[in-house]
Amino acid sequence: VDGSAHPPPEPRVGETGTIVAEVDDGIYLVERYTDDGRTIWVAEFLSGELELVSRRGLPTAQRALED
Repeated sequence: VDGSAHPPPEPRVGETGTIVAEVDDGIYLVERYTDDGRTIWVAEFLSGELELVSRRGLPTAQRALED
């Protein structure tokens, strides 16, 4: 986990983020950011740990963390 705060906050169940890259087969880099575009956290997730909550016209999709 990386982010703008020190130490960066850990991702929590129910938070949403944007997939910014596919790191490996089934592993995604997800970013959560503020309304003004500042990064809160960046973390890697397996596809099974994510749930699609919205799809934009961009090549990335917004997802929410599952239990």
